[in-house]
Amino acid sequence: MNLAAFLERADRKALARVLTTHEGYLYQIATGRRKPGPVMARRIHEATLGVVTLESLRPDVWGSSEEQRDG
Repeated sequence: MNLAAFLERADRKALARVLTTHEGYLYQIATGRRKPGPVMARRIHEATLGVVTLESLRPDVWGSSEEQRDG
C-alpha cells in the first residue's frame, strides 16, 4: 500500500507525531511532491507496521528486482 492510501484510513496527525515530523511533510510525500529519505522511508514503513511498503515510498531505492532488471 502507498502512503496516500494509508492516510485515507489513518490519522495523519498521529502518524506525524509518532514519526516526529509534520503532517504537511507526510502530505507532500503522499502526493509525490517530496521523496522521503531512505531513513524516513524505513521509519514510515515500520510505523505503519509494514502496511506502507518501502517500494511505494522509494522505488528508486527499494524497487522490485523485476523493475531493476528491466531498467
